[in-house]
Amino acid sequence: MRHFLLWEFICGGGCYEDPEIDVPAGSLLHEGRLMMQAMIKELLEIPDSRLRLPLDSRMSEKEGDFLDQLKLEDSHAERITLIWISGKDHLRQILDSELQACDYSLLIAPEIHQALTRYSGIFERGRAVLLGPSSEVIQICADKWKTFMHLVRHEIHTLPTLKLMDWEGRHFGDDCVVKPRMGAGSIGVRRVDCSGSHPFLKKEMEKSSDYLLQPRTDGVSASIGVICDSINHRRKYYPSVQQVFAPQTYDYVRCEGPLEDSLDRRARCLMEQVLDSLPPFSGYLGVDLLLGNSGDVVVDINPRWTTSYCQTREWVHWNALASLVHSREQQNLK
Repeated sequence: MRHFLLWEFICGGGCYEDPEIDVPAGSLLHEGRLMMQAMIKELLEIPDSRLRLPLDSRMSEKEGDFLDQLKLEDSHAERITLIWISGKDHLRQILDSELQACDYSLLIAPEIHQALTRYSGIFERGRAVLLGPSSEVIQICADKWKTFMHLVRHEIHTLPTLKLMDWEGRHFGDDCVVKPRMGAGSIGVRRVDCSGSHPFLKKEMEKSSDYLLQPRTDGVSASIGVICDSINHRRKYYPSVQQVFAPQTYDYVRCEGPLEDSLDRRARCLMEQVLDSLPPFSGYLGVDLLLGNSGDVVVDINPRWTTSYCQTREWVHWNALASLVHSREQQNLK
């Protein structure tokens, strides 16, 4: 029997630990629930799996019966244990105990407020094997300024990037994009006029070390995911997709795909360069790209499960989590 701890930051009580995030709500809750539900379905396909799911107790009334939403067979529902989290101390207690009791752990957390970086270290210290990128990989990718410097150092094409504190007197034209340095997806990303009159720029200059500035560039906003198996040195790619964003706010709308073969090959080419530059790891990683007429560039590296995974997993005929578990167990038999 295999016991899995599946913990998603927003649904699972992480808001108790972060004073800047209130009761679970909004797009982060919606996306977190989608990723969690997709992974539950994959985990239940693994023979003899038992799932442990910490959930924020404040979700219980407005979310209804969590398992009913999944429309599971009774035999599958019996393999899931929900653990309702009632506060900050209770969360730490549950995570500590479950990380020692379970065989495997899966972490879904946003980069905002360094949540992904903090919790990856906690998960790595547990007995349970973390099925995801290492904290070493996360430290490179979660901070978008460090990501930019890493890509430049390895000569991987990316967008020109400035810290907002260095913006005055140096810019890439008037049409630019401002993004949080520790951001998740499109949260906090916005299109701005860099002519000098934009109120957002003037307001944020006081805390400009938290933001980055990039030129807005035309092209296909694409995303591609991969499962890496460092034990067997294998990579399995998900089909690449196009990301659709609101034109001014850059709010995520949906993904469309799969992309045509020529664009998919271009996306894979950049993804391979990114993977070759990172320390080996076992788990899922997503890369956001801009495929343009004048060249292709890496926009972001997401060292975590992404919302596009929820759709692209339906297009492949293999179970990513089962393959990672199989590799680990085969290694243990040697």
